[in-house]
Amino acid sequence: RMREAIQEGRERESQDILRQRAADKISQGAQLEVPSQLVEQRAQNRVSNMEHELQQRNASLDEYLKSSEKTRDEFDAEIRSEIENEVRQELVLDEVARREELSATPEEIEMHYHQVAAAMGMPIEEVVKRLEVDIARSSILQRKAVDLIVQNANVTTVEEAPQDENAAA
Repeated sequence: RMREAIQEGRERESQDILRQRAADKISQGAQLEVPSQLVEQRAQNRVSNMEHELQQRNASLDEYLKSSEKTRDEFDAEIRSEIENEVRQELVLDEVARREELSATPEEIEMHYHQVAAAMGMPIEEVVKRLEVDIARSSILQRKAVDLIVQNANVTTVEEAPQDENAAA
């Protein structure tokens, strides 16, 4: 049973990597303008959330920057770049969903709320209050768009060479 659980975990991880790579690949080639105001707003939110998390651990952003050997400008540029890529990916997946006329059923939306509640360890009622239905629907449609991309992708697998413990480094 333990072996099966490990194998299932590896397969799930492999699928997650494949899905992420497919979404990355399709969004990288997209020629579109990412709204700078949206990127800036999300960057501010992410930094604010990070500062809050650091405070919870009795640390500060300055201490984090020092330990990661980054300047504030480097950190801000890194955050903006990450968010710009995320927004580009969301916009591309939204367009795939629209063009393919994908939809989300009420049952799928309810299931999404349950999954979010379980992942966050929150009561479902709290998740329903905090997560707008349009956001839940968008997440579902983006997931379906990735599924469609993966399904239609030409995937090649490369077997990893076995690790030889005696090999010279």
